Amino acid sequence: MPSHRRSSFALVLALCCFLHLAPSVYADEVDAEAEARNVNQLSGMRPELVRISDSVTLALGLGNVFLIETDGGHVIVDTGVAQQAALQRELLLGQSPGAVSHVIVTHAHGDHAGGVPLYTRDGAELVVQRRFLENRVYETTLAPIMARRNGVFWGGFVKAPPSDPQRPKGPPPLEPNLVVDDSMALEIGGRRFELLHTPSESSDMLTVWLPDERIAFTGDLYGSSFPNLYTLRGHYYRSALDYVRSLNRLIALEPEILAPSHFRPIVGKESVRQALTELRDAVQFVHDETVRGMNEGKDLWTLMQEIELPAESPVGQSHGSLDWGVRAIWEGYLGWFRHERTTEIYPVPASSVHSDLVDLAGGPEAIVARAREHLDAGRPVEALHLLDICQGTAEGHRGVLETRLAALQALAGQAGGNFSRLGWLRHRISEVKKNLELQQEAVQ
Repeated sequence: MPSHRRSSFALVLALCCFLHLAPSVYADEVDAEAEARNVNQLSGMRPELVRISDSVTLALGLGNVFLIETDGGHVIVDTGVAQQAALQRELLLGQSPGAVSHVIVTHAHGDHAGGVPLYTRDGAELVVQRRFLENRVYETTLAPIMARRNGVFWGGFVKAPPSDPQRPKGPPPLEPNLVVDDSMALEIGGRRFELLHTPSESSDMLTVWLPDERIAFTGDLYGSSFPNLYTLRGHYYRSALDYVRSLNRLIALEPEILAPSHFRPIVGKESVRQALTELRDAVQFVHDETVRGMNEGKDLWTLMQEIELPAESPVGQSHGSLDWGVRAIWEGYLGWFRHERTTEIYPVPASSVHSDLVDLAGGPEAIVARAREHLDAGRPVEALHLLDICQGTAEGHRGVLETRLAALQALAGQAGGNFSRLGWLRHRISEVKKNLELQQEAVQ
């Protein structure tokens, strides 16, 4: 896979990891344009139009929006994030004036469904996969905690909604007109559409297939990185085998244009097949190696360290991470009890004896000294394991804070292009720095 496909829109994808479940990212007529200015300023990226074919136009943005012209009205595939939805709609309908007859949303995440109200307010029919409705309930149920968790990673881009008990929690209700199970064939304005259920990074993922033009609109089924089988913000695990089956279903169509909801389209039958096959093979490999290691009796931590893609695989890790994928597969099959320690089955955390360990070590200074040895030897994670013992007992110790900061900064330097990992590390670094500043102010 060419390097530009892996990195050109890595920031876009990272932003959309945040926007998936943020409860404030559904557009209404009042604030969409104002929020668009906020995101555009921060991201340095404004929507732009890309003509894919004579009848298909893409409004490129944090979440792509596609307009398909038919004799019976326009069909919109995905609606982008609320912060850009109004501008994308204006660009699309400015180039192709006319009424919108249908809005097809590939899945329920906010960077795909965020602008739905802007398109359906004039009577356009909303088309979704059946599990879309379940996922909307999921988002509503978890809206408060997701707002807090998402703010850890991307709070600078989209602010959490104000704490108001009268404010509705989660995304506003959406009432679909057509609901797809495994597949559905539609004819709209003389153009054929096939809608296929392709669960992957969401259980309700739809692929929109134009068989005559051989264009596949894939939502988040295809991305230029190993997928997030688990996300650091928190989410239910995604099935690796569902992912593989969905990619196989897409490969069998033999698309000539691949139009994902992030990144630019891939054009050319062989280029599309290569991109899809590389991703399919990577997910299948990690799944198979994890299961093989489980059956051989290897523990989770060993497999997370050992499993790597074959050297010839071009699939990167700017979005998902292989070690997180291994853990998601393991726990998806076997759950959280790893048959390693009796204490795993009791509601008493290891932190309950951390103060004992600090005392036995002779105080936080001894722990800091040993953590420094690990850090100096290039083992920052081991240093953090030791420093975690001081949480709740001696976390405010200046040596603990300074060593933790050094370990986090070392890990940030090793994070590569994985934006979720880097986002978490930056958050923790900021917290430690603030604590050190507060200590310094207290001394003064």
